[in-house]
Amino acid sequence: MYRETITTTDEITAARLANLWNEAIGGMLTGLRADLAYLTAEGSTPAAELSFLDALERTLYRLDSGEQHGGPVELRDAVQAWLAYYFRSAEEPSAANLAPVYRLAAELSDAAEGTLEAQAVNGGRP
Repeated sequence: MYRETITTTDEITAARLANLWNEAIGGMLTGLRADLAYLTAEGSTPAAELSFLDALERTLYRLDSGEQHGGPVELRDAVQAWLAYYFRSAEEPSAANLAPVYRLAAELSDAAEGTLEAQAVNGGRP
């Protein structure tokens, strides 16, 4: 992710979030893409679920590539959707190292809260 991809926050916060994102996103996208390929080939997953996962993969990829820009709220929502899917789909405890994803989620949550508070004070503007 490029620092410029992150909007509605200061330079230091954006740089920190971009670094955390870059630590976590590779494994997130790899796992999601593998799941999508498997679930599509398997054929028993409802179309709505596949559509949601495909949209999530596209959103994460577009944010990562810089094709789509977003603030901490949008980034937080995408990461939380990935985490929700990950834990809902896990059949047994995983040995995956989720520490980078947890750090990213926590930082995004804090930054999103700050953005929403600033918007409330500034009449909807960041």
